[in-house]
Amino acid sequence: MKRWLIYITATAVLIIVWLVVVMYPIQRDRTEFLDRSAEAERQLADFQATVQQLPNFIESRRRLDELKSALHSRLYSKEEILQLFDRLRIGAREQGIEVVEISPPVEELLELNRQAPQDGRPQFLNLVLTLSGDFIGVGKFVGGIEDAPYFRGINQCQISTVEGKPGIRAVVGFRALLSGSGDQG
Repeated sequence: MKRWLIYITATAVLIIVWLVVVMYPIQRDRTEFLDRSAEAERQLADFQATVQQLPNFIESRRRLDELKSALHSRLYSKEEILQLFDRLRIGAREQGIEVVEISPPVEELLELNRQAPQDGRPQFLNLVLTLSGDFIGVGKFVGGIEDAPYFRGINQCQISTVEGKPGIRAVVGFRALLSGSGDQG
């Protein structure tokens, strides 16, 4: 009986050692493997969802780029400001009036041209036109300016007569849009 007790005890000890030395690490590795597999499956599902949304994102980005391009095509860049002055003079001539002066001076425009736009916001410039002509022509000209894509609001308007000369003298100040964010073109 003593011998059987030794055999049973030795067998139990061997089983316990086998479980601790061999089975526990295998079970621990299996659990870690299953956890990593589950995490990899979650990441794969997230990746697949992202890939499925990619065409929508690309289409949205394309539409936003088209909208940005369309908006920029309607803006005046800093380089085109002198063309804007010419258009103002031509528009005034078409209404039978004369542009006596356009402010700000060219030096201020050149300084503005050297500055980079801040925070991607559009840049504006306050312009003051001194006009000479008849009342109806000035009115039509100012109405045309108000319909222009660069126009952002009148901030000054003064009408007076000049002694000894027919017609009126008008000083019209308005805010003009120069360019869009990042549009250095």
